[in-house]
Amino acid sequence: MTMKSARLSWVVLLVAVGVLVGCHWVWWPMLPERVATHFDAVGRANGWMSREGHLWGSMAVHLGVAGFIFGLCAVMHRLPPGLLNLPNKDYWRSPERYPVACALMREWSRWLAAVMLVWGAAMDWQIVLANQSVPPRLNMTAMGILTGYFLAAVLGAVVWLLLRFLRRAPD
Repeated sequence: MTMKSARLSWVVLLVAVGVLVGCHWVWWPMLPERVATHFDAVGRANGWMSREGHLWGSMAVHLGVAGFIFGLCAVMHRLPPGLLNLPNKDYWRSPERYPVACALMREWSRWLAAVMLVWGAAMDWQIVLANQSVPPRLNMTAMGILTGYFLAAVLGAVVWLLLRFLRRAPD
């Protein structure tokens, strides 16, 4: 982890927040007053919300989940090192390396939160598109592809984190 990558993770996270909020602002007039927000396995609408409820609720869920993950990692340095469960525990829990481990987790959480926010915006765009047709119909192929990309990104992030903690920093 470098200062440059830590700063870049902040920039990417803030851009992702801006993308999520900005998209919802632009999409607002594209949605009907009564929005189809839940769909069955073949894409038929079976749950509805008000436009305001959907947009505010959706942003709250996406920002809340991303903020929760980021927040957990942000306060990690205030917790006892014994709670940190990762490869090479003794190495990373030592007093001189614990701050580095916490900084790695904070940076990782910013990247993961950014991925979650962009994925959330993409999923919500699918809901906007679904509500353009009568009756509303969700493109399940697009949802599957987006979910696949998201799961691959999360898996990649977890593997990167594990590999990072498996190796020791040069002393």
